[in-house]
Amino acid sequence: MSTSPLFIMYGSATGNSEHIAKDLAKTAKTLQHNHAALYSTVICCELDQFKRKASKIWDVALPQNQKYPVIIISSTTGNGDVPENAGRFVRFLKRKSTIAEQPFQNCVFSVLGLGDTNYDQFCATGKLIDSKLGALGGTRGKGLGMADEATGLEDVVEPYVASVLEDLERVVLELAAQGDGGDNKKEEKCEEKEEEEKKEDVPVRRVPVVRRAPAPKVRARPTVTPAVEPSRGMLILQSLSKLKSLPTVPSSTLPTLVQSTLALSLSDTPAAAAAVAPVVDIVPTDRTDTISTDAAQGSECPWTFETPYKAPIVAARYLTQTPVTAAQSATQNPTNPLTAFHNVMPLDGPNFKPENEKRVLELTIGIPDGWEYQPGDSIGMLSPPNPTSVVDTLLTQLKANPAAVIALEEGELTVREALTYALDIVTLPKKRELAMLANVTSDKKEANALRLLASKTPLGSKLYDALIVGQHIRLHEIPQYFPTCQPTLDLLWEMRGKNTELRDVNAANTPRYYSVSSSPLVQPKTVQVCFAVVDYLTPKIGDLTAQRRIGGVITAHLETLVAPLLAGKECEDIPTVSIFPKPTEEFHLPVDLAQPLILVGPGTGVAPFHGFLSHRAQQKHSDEALGPMELFFGCRTSHDELFSTEVSQFQSEGVLTHYHQVHSRTGKEEKYVQHAMLREEIGKRLVQSVTQENGCVYICGDGNHMGKDVQEAFVTLLTRYGDLKVEGNDEEKEVAARSCLENLKSEKRFLLDIWS
Repeated sequence: MSTSPLFIMYGSATGNSEHIAKDLAKTAKTLQHNHAALYSTVICCELDQFKRKASKIWDVALPQNQKYPVIIISSTTGNGDVPENAGRFVRFLKRKSTIAEQPFQNCVFSVLGLGDTNYDQFCATGKLIDSKLGALGGTRGKGLGMADEATGLEDVVEPYVASVLEDLERVVLELAAQGDGGDNKKEEKCEEKEEEEKKEDVPVRRVPVVRRAPAPKVRARPTVTPAVEPSRGMLILQSLSKLKSLPTVPSSTLPTLVQSTLALSLSDTPAAAAAVAPVVDIVPTDRTDTISTDAAQGSECPWTFETPYKAPIVAARYLTQTPVTAAQSATQNPTNPLTAFHNVMPLDGPNFKPENEKRVLELTIGIPDGWEYQPGDSIGMLSPPNPTSVVDTLLTQLKANPAAVIALEEGELTVREALTYALDIVTLPKKRELAMLANVTSDKKEANALRLLASKTPLGSKLYDALIVGQHIRLHEIPQYFPTCQPTLDLLWEMRGKNTELRDVNAANTPRYYSVSSSPLVQPKTVQVCFAVVDYLTPKIGDLTAQRRIGGVITAHLETLVAPLLAGKECEDIPTVSIFPKPTEEFHLPVDLAQPLILVGPGTGVAPFHGFLSHRAQQKHSDEALGPMELFFGCRTSHDELFSTEVSQFQSEGVLTHYHQVHSRTGKEEKYVQHAMLREEIGKRLVQSVTQENGCVYICGDGNHMGKDVQEAFVTLLTRYGDLKVEGNDEEKEVAARSCLENLKSEKRFLLDIWS
């Protein structure tokens, strides 16, 4: 056996990369324990932990030309952005000084990238890491894998994880066979390293250990009798599929699962209060008094997902034509403000109004000294703690003692605190998780139904979209539809738990990112964001389901939180939100003020362009002349028009040269922004701007449809009006137009900030 550890590292935004990495680590651990692996131990960690857990080991050359096997699995967020827990690692790769160090010269590596082809920069982070590791001395042991969430990650992930360990081991052995044995000093260093690693064998997952308190014998869980009558979930699936009996699901269509190694031990009696260590402040207090401006302006920003800034919300307003009646009612019902909003703004019934469905909020948020931003940047916003009602439901389902204490690496949490702060229990279950839940479902038909929902069969995908997505069935609601499904706390932690270090016990759910809509030239001490409040009714499925009103985890919370500000009332307690900066590398204004700008932002996609225009309005006072700015905005009706007053002001000041607004629900022929762009006069101007005047195009908004449609519109315009110097038919001109568009992207003159 080699003295080399196996490194499996991940950059994860939504948890997919993390789950894949940890499953692979478990497989590797099993091989190691069965003496069927080349490596001495397995180190699985976030990419941003590379300095603490990996780089010092990589610096030590192994004897006989051996290499350290390194597997990196990383997603790409937004349109080419790096996940939060991989940012430091990627910046390290990009530094010029890193080239001379050749830090991966002792490594054999393979990279698996996760992405979404709905985005322009597909698997950008994976591609960058793969390229940089090769340039920084690494030996590529297996080619880059690129999994597409749009078509199904498992199509690439499953064959990759099935072969990557064997592929890397083969390359390591081949390189070792070419070695000359090395010198004794290197061997001695490696032997010392192996002894150290035996002492500090870093586990794949730090298993939370629940300390037992004195307790009576725990009664055994009663045996569950299989359901006799079809459960609610079974009836719904039979109705949706129009089948009396659901088909048996082939194992080949299911996500690959690894046997769980977690085993939590729970006590029926509360632990002694004195034994419970204080839990860290889940939302850190205002840090402006403890962090100096110099520190804030250093290379490492002090405000991150792990250490967010608790920011005051100083102002709030509706950008849509939404009355503040509901907000006023909510201030009079502080114990249940959400009910007040629902009562005043129903989504059905005789008092329903279409404008109730669409509400866009703008928040003005205070930022500390040292927080620097540019128009085009975003902020990350942490979600509130999980609702008490959901936590209580889960505690009942799990038959768990809420006061039992879970020991973490740097402290302790009770089970209730873990469910409230540390576990994501409000997002919809993924297919992989449904397959795991099927394994703890005693009724065979219900277990098969969950496997069907988890499968990649056409019927399984159709039913998953209709039931899980369409009805917004959250994780804790699965047993309500399939009663013999009995998840345990260890399984829940396996599916949804973060690393068990207290630094990760920050927020249970994935942060949301919002584009900045302000300019630091206008508002240096605050930042503005805007967002649509998620609020809708689920459809009925015959008589089997009732309509449910679903609100966004963050947006619905924020609307009730700022109700006093919306209603124009004094706030006894200033509302706060935990945020951190999310800079963008490319989606910024050009340095040249004379460069023409074409801005396409329907809906809340207009947010960064309000910041662009505000910035340019201030720059207008300089000696440099401003280039033309053309804005395309789309919405459903006049109720949804955003920044109307500000846009008029920008036009009157000569900052905004052309403004085009389209409505999708007014019956006019031009429904969407691309339709306005295709007008002959406008289209010719756009083509002239990008082909002759060094113009720059910015697109922000929906990536599933709008982003693609606008790009196709540009291809059409370039085909019609571009001087492509192509003699031939329309097909050849289209090929040349697409090539021209790709050139604009490579020149950073066609930039996208899109989401799916």
